[in-house]
Amino acid sequence: MNNGFNLDSLEEINKLVFLYLQARGGKSFPGFIHNLNNYLHLLKMQHSLLEKKIQKETLEDIPVYFERFAQAFSGVDRLVSLAGERDFYLSKEIERFSINSFIEWFKDFWVNDLFFKHQIKLNICLNIDSPLQLAPYILTFCLEEGLFNILEELQDKEGTFDLSLNVNKVEQDIIFELISPTVLKVKNPFDPFVSTKKKHLGLGLFLGAKLLSTCKGSLDLFAKNDLTIYQIIIPIKN
Repeated sequence: MNNGFNLDSLEEINKLVFLYLQARGGKSFPGFIHNLNNYLHLLKMQHSLLEKKIQKETLEDIPVYFERFAQAFSGVDRLVSLAGERDFYLSKEIERFSINSFIEWFKDFWVNDLFFKHQIKLNICLNIDSPLQLAPYILTFCLEEGLFNILEELQDKEGTFDLSLNVNKVEQDIIFELISPTVLKVKNPFDPFVSTKKKHLGLGLFLGAKLLSTCKGSLDLFAKNDLTIYQIIIPIKN
């Protein structure tokens, strides 16, 4: 069963990968607008209050208003930067980039997903500061695939949830582990067109594994102590 897709072609695989990436970027758009509106509301409110202060000539509180303006401007600037950085992290060209900077961007960008923002606590343990040299879209797709599946699994449940993202260097490999309180339901999750969710192609994990194989990396998914571990391994030199 191939559903019309040539899954042996890297060109075809990349087309599917970017459809997934665009869909996830679009899914974060309502949250992006929500967060942007929060900062714009703050700007409008402080501008109105400042106008009233100036008209009444009670200027002693002006530094407070400028501080609040700076906070709102900083928030808007960061949102715009996140969108621009995503373009870089979707590049198919070989790039040399900082793991620290990537993880910081990844965490901040996903705050635009409102479920992630309000119900997920992401604990990051970063034990390496080595740069990676590969096409950034590979890491972006694979890490987003893991997080996206976790959020879908948790979104119908109440409460807040702790996730862990651990990044370590083991010999000549960089290992990313996304650890979640979810249940592994599929016996062969890397087989194409396998999914427990309706209206899903069941290709995400398969595509991630294919991408990583192009840089001699690997993708794994396994259960341990009532948790699910999603593991990405990328060689430092590939």
